[in-house]
Amino acid sequence: MNSISINTKYDKNVRPAWTINKTIVQNARYIKQSCSYDKFAVFTLTFEPYFSEVDPTVYFVNQAFLQSDLAGNRQYENDFISYVNAIHQRLEEEFNNLHDNNKPIINVKITLTDLYINTTDSSEMCYKIATHLAFNKVMVDENLVLVL
Repeated sequence: MNSISINTKYDKNVRPAWTINKTIVQNARYIKQSCSYDKFAVFTLTFEPYFSEVDPTVYFVNQAFLQSDLAGNRQYENDFISYVNAIHQRLEEEFNNLHDNNKPIINVKITLTDLYINTTDSSEMCYKIATHLAFNKVMVDENLVLVL
């Protein structure tokens, strides 16, 4: 599995922590196209429970590909990489904002798929905002369980 670990504030000597209790596919969208500075970010994140033999952790897996109509264009290839990195960075920030009574969220694998780029309206900030919105929709109390 090609994955990047997301560093969290989890201390394995301090329990409990939170994890998710089921696989959740979340469409991440941040679109504002009614002003002079339009915004566009659309992608899919799959959050699933992931238990490691080694350490409790969070993994990010990129399975998205540059959309075919932009392939071969060096600028959009670079943008694609920066947008994937923006999503990873925002997830790292979200997982380090401790949840409910300073308990971290652990044992999660997040897979990125179906990332779409609008050639004029996409930016790193749009992807970070969409990531934040998607994370908040998934990490609600009914999807979380305590790990003791």
